Amino acid sequence: MAKKEIKKETKKKRERVGIYLGLEDGKKKYKYFYGSTKKEANNKAKKYKTDMDKGMNLLAEDTSFGFMLDTWLESKKTEVSYGRYQCYDYSSKKFDCLRNNDIKLIRTADLQKIINEWSIMNSNTGRPSSRTSLKEMKLTVSQIFQMAIDNRIIDYNPAKAIKIPKKEEESTRRALTDEEQQWIVNTPHRAQRMAMVMLYAGLRRGEIIPLTWADFLRDKRAINVNKSVSLENGKLVVKPHTKNGRDRVVYIPDNLFDYLCNEFKKAESIYMCPSAKGDMMTTNSFRRLWDSYMTELNLKYAKVPINTRKPTSKYDPIKFPMLIPKFTPHWLRHTYATMLYHSGIDVLAARDQLGHKDIETTLQIYTHLDELHKTRALGKLNAYLKSINE
Repeated sequence: MAKKEIKKETKKKRERVGIYLGLEDGKKKYKYFYGSTKKEANNKAKKYKTDMDKGMNLLAEDTSFGFMLDTWLESKKTEVSYGRYQCYDYSSKKFDCLRNNDIKLIRTADLQKIINEWSIMNSNTGRPSSRTSLKEMKLTVSQIFQMAIDNRIIDYNPAKAIKIPKKEEESTRRALTDEEQQWIVNTPHRAQRMAMVMLYAGLRRGEIIPLTWADFLRDKRAINVNKSVSLENGKLVVKPHTKNGRDRVVYIPDNLFDYLCNEFKKAESIYMCPSAKGDMMTTNSFRRLWDSYMTELNLKYAKVPINTRKPTSKYDPIKFPMLIPKFTPHWLRHTYATMLYHSGIDVLAARDQLGHKDIETTLQIYTHLDELHKTRALGKLNAYLKSINE
């Protein structure tokens, strides 16, 4: 039915179209739609009917973006690790300006505008956001809209069409060179043990901190990775299983097996890589130990400029600049993944060794390494062709 209505304030005629919804408490219930023309009102009513036919929940009490965001975050508390949850929480806050918006009315352009703004400047740092951060934002908001789809509040995901702005190549972690790997093998230090395990078994920092000697399966020449730590309220908490909720057995190469067998003979703690007191390391003790290790490697392997006196000890009062690449623990895990690739280990076996939750993460690493390998091979071809044409 169509009926004309006049707004008292503007005196403009508006068309009204009603849809019969059924009986409620014995009374007929209608839903009304308005438009400046009959066609506009009819189109609104038609869309509502179409959405009803799709089974969408059009009578949901709260369809604000903020409500869906909070609901999604609450669900993640029991699904992911504490650290992963904190990442989601941080990324979702960047969309707080949409909190009061009806989620059904948010379009890709609204989300793209926010992504572009953070790309230009991160309001927390005053610097442009990295591509990794922007991808994390897209991943987070996309999952929020997917929950709305699963609950039949909307029928499409506007976040999927977000485009991450192109940026110059960022300085990312890389694999250690053969020479740098030998630094780790040939330099005794209290951190050497954990560096060897991360380099030749690919364990994460959160997996190596709670690792015990009982997890060293000498009969299988393997390491049983069955727990991890996460930072909660400033303290490390040991949790069963790994970051992705699964245990794994990592089979190790001969050089690491022989090294750990030797280390086991002189172990004085249940932990494979303990603190100086023999306890499980804390975040601070891990950081201090790693900094000490990098200082030791720098002192031993840095190439000192001519006419510059090299300190004889890390306790030497002369300040010695960091002249070697200051690599992080995760560089060692990345190096392990690179070694798996160059060894011809298939992607499924690599996924199991690395403990990735799904094959996509491993495929991304292998694809990147494949492209890098092809680029370098082409560079060698160009160099060869140039040499024979000179």
